[in-house]
This record gives sequence, C-alpha cells and structure tokens, in this order.
Amino acid sequence: MIEKLEGTHETVVFEDGVIVKLYDNQDAEDYPMHWHLPLEIIMPVVNDYGIRCGDVYFDLREKDILLVQPGVLHECIAPDSGRRFICQISIPAPLISKKTLTAISHILPPTMLITPELDTGLHNQIHTLLNQVYSTEASGSLLSDFTRYMRVLEIIHLAYSFFEKNNADHQRNQQQKIKIISQLREACDRITENYAEELTLDNAAFMAGFSKYHFSRLFRAYTGTTFYHYVNTVRMSNARIMLTDPLHSITNIAYAVGFSSMSSFIRMFKTFFGCTPSAYRQMLEGR
Repeated sequence: MIEKLEGTHETVVFEDGVIVKLYDNQDAEDYPMHWHLPLEIIMPVVNDYGIRCGDVYFDLREKDILLVQPGVLHECIAPDSGRRFICQISIPAPLISKKTLTAISHILPPTMLITPELDTGLHNQIHTLLNQVYSTEASGSLLSDFTRYMRVLEIIHLAYSFFEKNNADHQRNQQQKIKIISQLREACDRITENYAEELTLDNAAFMAGFSKYHFSRLFRAYTGTTFYHYVNTVRMSNARIMLTDPLHSITNIAYAVGFSSMSSFIRMFKTFFGCTPSAYRQMLEGR
C-alpha cells in the first residue's frame, strides 16, 4: 500500500485532480512506522487491525474508526486475513492553511478513535458516510469524485467538531477544578490563621462561595476529613504546642485555641491524644 517511503516519510501520490485516495485493503502485510501529510481514516471491515502511534496501541475492532492526523508517526499491524477501509485525504490550501493545521494540532488529539462506546450517534453517522464513500467509488458516476470528497469532509467535520467540543469541555472542567482547589486551599488557610475564633460550616461555605452541602462534600474530598474535624485538628495541634510552655495555663490554652468551656476542650484533647491536657503536660515534665 505504501508507494513511496523515504525514511519514515511516506509521500502519498494522488491521481491528477483527485484529493481522496481509497484503499480497500486486504493485504496481510505490516506497514512500518511512517507519517504523511494527508489525513488518514482507517476502519476494519473484516477482522481486527492494529495501529501503533508512539506508545499508544489501538486494537481496532470491526467498524471501529480511527482518524490519524497529518504528520503523526504510526505503524500498521495486519492479521493473517482481513479487510479494512483506509482513506487518505489531502485538504487543499483554499480550505485549510498551515496556520489552521497548527491550530488544529493544539486543539485536537493526534489520533481520534471513534467507537459505539464513545458516542453511538457519532459512530453511526461516520460509519454510514464511510460506507457511502466506498460505494460511491464503485459506482463510477461522473460526480463520484466530488461526492466522495464532500462525504469525507463531512466525516472530518463531524469528528473534529466532537473532539474539539470534548477538549473545550475538558479544559473548562480543569479550570473549574483549579478554581475549586484554590477556594478550598483558602478555606484551610483561614482555619489555620483563625482557629481561635468561632468557625462554622455555614460561614466557611459562604466565604468559599459554595452552598453548605456542596462545600462540605468538596472539603472532605480535598482534605480527607470533615470540616469540623479539620478545625479541631488545627486547634489540638496548637494546644499541644502551647502545653510545652508552663507559662500557659490549661484554662488559657483552652480559650486560646477556640473552646468556650474547659470540659469540651478536655474531651476533645482526650479524643485526639488519649489523655487529658494535664496528663500530657505531666508527661512532658517527666521527660
């Protein structure tokens, strides 16, 4: 199938005036790592077909469709028997410029695998169009070249639109995640700086810009614990440090770390460290 290969660069030779090249490939032949300027569409018709692009291996099933972008290194691994459609298209300069190709390479992935599991509607549309491309090629009508070209362009348009939207959605999701992490980090910083004050879930959620229930769920996912347990962890950590200084009374320490009563402070300290504050201080003094 490869007609002209220099190193890894395949030069695809098109007939005069034709910019779509169709292979109804049944060769039990592997094709080495190569790249070419035309975009390539591959669909196994009978049996699987292997495509390796860098470290990514695609075990294409019958009717799976793979688009390989211009300039992408790939190799083909054929089974002992089978059949697959391989369509190469050269998009002329009036329709797509080098600047556009560069933009596409940043927006779209180097390969686009289209399966029923990815999107049934998209796969059905492209599968139907590709079959029409090959049936039109066999008809020999005067408009067959033009019809094939328009259908291949429609395939490219459908695939590009789908993956561009997915990429845009992914970027928005990533930006949203970064924003949420920043808001949660600020909430943790406020707890660290203001642990002695009265800290409530409602107020923390309001400051972070979330509803109480949404904030509670996000906070737990971010820190691995609940809001109030995190607050008490910060308070107990500071209380333990203050207990090392005998000039601080236990009563003063309790109020200094945000407790309004000794009993609640002692109970919380014992929950965290398994002993009372006074027993902890005695242990330090006995070292």
